[in-house]
Amino acid sequence: MSHENSVHNVAFLCSFILGDVQKALEILIETNRLPEAAFFARSYVPSQVSRVLKLWKDNPKVKNDRSVQALADPIEYPNLFPNYQNALKTEKYFNQKKQTISACHYATIASQERNLIEEIFLPLSLLLLCKFIKYTV
Repeated sequence: MSHENSVHNVAFLCSFILGDVQKALEILIETNRLPEAAFFARSYVPSQVSRVLKLWKDNPKVKNDRSVQALADPIEYPNLFPNYQNALKTEKYFNQKKQTISACHYATIASQERNLIEEIFLPLSLLLLCKFIKYTV
């Protein structure tokens, strides 16, 4: 509703708090906050970094700005983004696991602070450790 009434900062914040990072990103793009959208995508929606970066570079206001044109796209230059594939896997994992929690249940839910990288890669590390121990014993 706030998005329709041009209160974009409130709409963005509501989307972000509710975990709808895709909608929050779209609000930044629609309001022409492309630098913020690029950094937001880098942190929360890595699958959209290339699209947002292209929009930013194609923006007439910055078309001749060398610093903006020099920004690297993770798809074109994967060597400059060594953890980009892990970020994509983490985003996919997050989207599969995310759920909306009713406000009345909020107080009974354990801490929602999560480290998605650990959740994805720790089981793999434990598996490798177990195999290592098995072969050395």
